[in-house]
Amino acid sequence: MRLYPLVLLLLIIAIEYGCSAGKIAQTVNNSEIKKTIPNSPRSVKGCYAHATILEILPDLNEKDVNDPCANVPCYARVRIDRVVNRGMECHNSVHGRAELKVFFSCSLVQTGEALFPGMAASYAGLKINDRFAATFLTYSRGDQEAITYKVTGYQKID
Repeated sequence: MRLYPLVLLLLIIAIEYGCSAGKIAQTVNNSEIKKTIPNSPRSVKGCYAHATILEILPDLNEKDVNDPCANVPCYARVRIDRVVNRGMECHNSVHGRAELKVFFSCSLVQTGEALFPGMAASYAGLKINDRFAATFLTYSRGDQEAITYKVTGYQKID
C-alpha cells in the first residue's frame, strides 16, 4: 500500500509532462502554419474577402466639404467573389456572389498626400472590374436595410 501513492505521483508527473510536451509541439506547429499563410489585413470582427468592383457610385459627402469623400468617390457596388475569413461580427449577408454597396474610407481613387495628409498607407485606386482583397466591416442598426459595409484598406488582386 505504501507504493500506491508513489506510483500515483509518478503517473501524474508523467501525464503532466506528456501534456506540456504536447502543448509545446502544438505551439511550434501553429507557428509553422502561420508562416505559410500570406500576411494580409484580417480582422476578428469583419469578413476578409475577395471582391470585384461592379459600379462606382456617385454618392458624395456634401455635408462636410473637408472630407475627401466630398470630392472623390468613396462608394461602390461590389460582388463578393470569395469569403476567406469570417470574423465574429461578420454579417451573414457577406457571402460568395453577394452584391453590396460598400463605403471605402480610403476612397476609390489613388491616395496621396493631397487627398489624405499624413496617411502612411498608399492605395492605387480601384476601377470597374478591378478585383481586390479587403476586410469588410459590417454595421447593423437592427433591420436588414440598415446594414452598412465599410472597407478601410484593400489590396488589389491581379
